[in-house]
Amino acid sequence: ARAVGERLRAAVKSAPFPQRKFTISIGVAAFPEDADSASGLIRAADDALRKAKREGKDAVIMASQSQNMQRETFGWRPEFPKTLIRDEA
Repeated sequence: ARAVGERLRAAVKSAPFPQRKFTISIGVAAFPEDADSASGLIRAADDALRKAKREGKDAVIMASQSQNMQRETFGWRPEFPKTLIRDEA
């Protein structure tokens, strides 16, 4: 799926549009690795797309890459509300 996304991204980037240059960002999710339902796949692909846009656009990001990045960046998050409740902020 990533290879197809990369080919599509490259084709759009190199297409001879007369007045503008276009690029695209693509988020890719795979069944069952990234989600086990249609709505879960759409959500995972959307998360990957948002990550591609945040990283400068013109990219193909797999949902597994996006999820791993979120886990690394926001690993503290489940404890955050408890910290506020205990007034430790």
